[in-house]
Amino acid sequence: MGTHRPKCGAAALKTHITGCLVHGSQLYLYTDLLQWPHDPNLTITCLVNAITSNTNVLPPKLYVQCDNCGRENKNKYVIGFLGYLCLSGYVKEAYLSFLLKGHTHEDIDQRFSVISHRLRRVNAMTLPQLQKEIESSFHDKPHQEVLACVRDVKSWLDNSLCEMSFHSFQYQFWLYCDRPNHVTLKYRKFSTDSWLPEAGQNQIELFDLEMTRYNTIPQGIPKICQQHYDDSRIEMVRNNVMKMKNFLNFQEYTWWMEFLNNPTKSTPKITRWPLTNLLKMHKIIDIQIQLVPTEDPEPSCISEMLESEGLIREIKTKEKKERERIKLMTNSIFICNLCSIAGLQRCLK
Repeated sequence: MGTHRPKCGAAALKTHITGCLVHGSQLYLYTDLLQWPHDPNLTITCLVNAITSNTNVLPPKLYVQCDNCGRENKNKYVIGFLGYLCLSGYVKEAYLSFLLKGHTHEDIDQRFSVISHRLRRVNAMTLPQLQKEIESSFHDKPHQEVLACVRDVKSWLDNSLCEMSFHSFQYQFWLYCDRPNHVTLKYRKFSTDSWLPEAGQNQIELFDLEMTRYNTIPQGIPKICQQHYDDSRIEMVRNNVMKMKNFLNFQEYTWWMEFLNNPTKSTPKITRWPLTNLLKMHKIIDIQIQLVPTEDPEPSCISEMLESEGLIREIKTKEKKERERIKLMTNSIFICNLCSIAGLQRCLK
């Protein structure tokens, strides 16, 4: 939240805005006060809120483009959640793309640039004022929310997702159901490449398999993450508000006192899981697989990038059951090592 003279060096309340641009629809802006970690839980919560805001059914194809950030976006949880949407019949297929290094989102970045220019010229002394100034920055009114809650999607998916490695080297992912109750994952580094793995190769298992060879998917809804404010930061802000109270009007000072006395009160109480009211219209039996041909010549710039980055690495996954078996074997070896230190005769008894 911007602060200008006379107390421009005072500690401000840190705010964070996540933007979701739904093409052909609207710009969605979700504000938090850093009371939740910025991880896949925040990303998925904002994504779900945006795509379900004005509809009760999703289109058959879902295209998602994100910043190339592994902590928040390019990870097994975001990929797995899109796979869950396919398995549950909310969409037929989902595409997840990331821009190459050095590129920017010319559309979404432009929106944030407009906000930045506005806040350089105008003060935003409270959270409601910040939202008002953001709204004034655009001709088309964006949808704004103070995040009511963040769902713990990571823990919800963790018991079903396979371990995943080398996915950070790829830039495009394609998820779809290749047979009933089974989702598959394909990937490629560049848009001119073919989707991998190709037909006849070992396919990537995104979720653990049951005895029926169906995917295990999480049941119910994710739990709500607890809010955690930095008490020391809140106290610093409180001290600065008291010093600046002569520069605040009555409404501004009242808002700050109410917020600082109970920060969680500023958070709306809407805790509905958006997928609850969505229709599962796309439960499919089969989908025609079309691999992208690579007959067109590869641009020289891509060839140079490939040479500099080395060989394309294959994505690998490992089922949870196999992970538990390896862990059990490791524990057994460790116990035997302890026995050998104390004396072999203990194992022989």
